[in-house]
Amino acid sequence: MRYTSFGHVQVRVEHFVSRQSATGSTASASDIRGAEAPAAPVVGMVRFVVHDTGPGLPPPASDRLKIAVVPFASSGDGTGIGLFVVRDVLQQLGGSVDVRTRDASHPEGRGTTFTVSIPALQVQDAARRVDRDESSKTLHVLVVDDLSDVRRSLGDVTRRLGHACRAVGSAAEARPLLASTQFDAVLIDLEMPDTDGRALAAEVRQGGGLNAASMLILISAAENQAAGQAWPFDGFLEKPIDGQALARLIGSPAKPQALSASV
Repeated sequence: MRYTSFGHVQVRVEHFVSRQSATGSTASASDIRGAEAPAAPVVGMVRFVVHDTGPGLPPPASDRLKIAVVPFASSGDGTGIGLFVVRDVLQQLGGSVDVRTRDASHPEGRGTTFTVSIPALQVQDAARRVDRDESSKTLHVLVVDDLSDVRRSLGDVTRRLGHACRAVGSAAEARPLLASTQFDAVLIDLEMPDTDGRALAAEVRQGGGLNAASMLILISAAENQAAGQAWPFDGFLEKPIDGQALARLIGSPAKPQALSASV
């Protein structure tokens, strides 16, 4: 405690409160994700509630929060400008701060409760590329990368996600497989000798073969999409590759398990 030798401060975070439940029960983000995904974002707020057992805020100080200008009247306890700064920042965000002070006769005892409310939207994960039915399906994945350690690591992560995976080291090795086998997803490294990843992906798209409509995912340190050029890829994985990012793109029928932080 900064100013007293006893007492306590409690901080509570209400992760998401829908507008409909603002006066009743709260709905957390995990509750909403567990339910059927809403057709539109849910409007609500995030709340931070700070409760202390201090001497409380005098009524004149609470009333001053309702005026537009920030007073600079100094006292032995400071200017009190910090609370006004918080108020003004929250107002710019469309939020608010509520201050309630209790006297010693209150059942909860003496103290002050500050409630900070910040507007929020609860939306479905925009990074999800596979719906719930598709995410339970085992996919056939091809990895094309000239670096053996990257091929091995990507293959391991893909299999741990519950998918079947084959890996080759060049466009020349990939062509016969792409001509004879249909893959659900093809992960292609951008920088490879002879034929680079973009050229291989364009070849697959324009060739009209078994994989012309397959999901093609670029593997690179940068997306490198040139202006005015047709882009043959459906997704992008930035190096070093996060296993969770790959799971969001192709789903995972396997039980959740620890994935490599990066590939």
